[in-house]
Amino acid sequence: MMLLFVCLLCLPLSVLGDDRDAHLYRVDIYMPPEKGRDETAEIRQINDKVNDLTDIKVLFSFKELGNTRIVLVLDVEEPGSWSQLMGFLSRKGYDFSAVSLYPCGVFADDLGVTVPEEM
Repeated sequence: MMLLFVCLLCLPLSVLGDDRDAHLYRVDIYMPPEKGRDETAEIRQINDKVNDLTDIKVLFSFKELGNTRIVLVLDVEEPGSWSQLMGFLSRKGYDFSAVSLYPCGVFADDLGVTVPEEM
């Protein structure tokens, strides 16, 4: 987990900055070991799918040898591409989670809400 945090800190500030048009997500895809599973081919298939979606840019990807998790940080430019990717992962039966990296303060400003400083 510490390595993931350090890697996210290595992303350019322009990526994690105050860009109101940025829709950044961290996607964790879990690939538990299965007998006969070709992990390399499955990872390649996921990469091919993401690369086919022109409205999604991969800012960071990581797979540690022996770990069951693939981590992607994605810039999603169009909602349609996001639903295509989520549909693909669901159809393949992957256990995955997605977390928005959209800055909370910017989100609150967009909603017209004041967030207390202690939050």
